[in-house]
Amino acid sequence: MARSSRPLRRKPGAAVEAETIAIVCEGKKTEGLYFNGIRREFRITTAQLHVVELGFDPSRVVQEAESLRRDYDHVWAVFDVEAPGGRAGPGRAGPGQGGPGQGGAGYGDAMPSATAGV
Repeated sequence: MARSSRPLRRKPGAAVEAETIAIVCEGKKTEGLYFNGIRREFRITTAQLHVVELGFDPSRVVQEAESLRRDYDHVWAVFDVEAPGGRAGPGRAGPGQGGPGQGGAGYGDAMPSATAGV
């Protein structure tokens, strides 16, 4: 039996290009594991995630995040407010700054880190 002379053509793809996300962190180990673990756990396949672990002070994290703004659709600077270094964070803030009983986040509250979109 002979084949039909009808040409075989594929339809153009309708897939949307994945958004790119950069997350710039102070830490050097756990942050990448944490964010990539979330991506795997929730099966997030619609975005390309790049975690930058600097291990530097917060101002360096912000500088790096700002420098990546042109290369990514979304850029986040993530700070571990429970990290050593004397910065006020959940449970350690002074009066009126968000410590336990001060109307802010404290021990046991669901706020392990602070993030800022750049």
